[in-house]
Amino acid sequence: MSIHVNEDNGLDEEAHYIGGIIKRVGEFSNRSLEGRKKFQKTIYLIQAAGIDLGYEYNWYVHGPYSPELARVGYRLEEMYEDVSPTKFSDEEIEGRFQEVLQFLDPIKDDVEKLEAAASLHWLSENNEDLPHDILIDYLLEEEKSHLDLTPEDCEALWDGMATLNIV
Repeated sequence: MSIHVNEDNGLDEEAHYIGGIIKRVGEFSNRSLEGRKKFQKTIYLIQAAGIDLGYEYNWYVHGPYSPELARVGYRLEEMYEDVSPTKFSDEEIEGRFQEVLQFLDPIKDDVEKLEAAASLHWLSENNEDLPHDILIDYLLEEEKSHLDLTPEDCEALWDGMATLNIV
């Protein structure tokens, strides 16, 4: 399943499209670091579930990060009030998005859990041979010691991602 934002679209159209998706998840603000992390990790997890919006991510201080998406986020901040929720026209993609919304709903306002889920997924994709308990230990001890999460919190996130079949 993939949806690509047309590369020929202007920044306004791209921001409007992504904003319509985000509006279905929850609130958006790009004015704070927390808001920017929430935006980045939410779109990352939507893509991880197989809804390809065309953004590439690399590892950065707070986990997966897309410079291109950051640019869209700044533009979206200026126009978010005028954006309407976007429903996918493809029924299969819309159904998958509904599954993603069920996963995101309990964590959508918890930046630490969004960061941990996106980071665990990224680490899993880039270290396929390592068991998830090692990835969780690495995340909490080495990479993200600033996260105030327990191994049990991360296990619950992992289980939710496993239910989505993304890990």
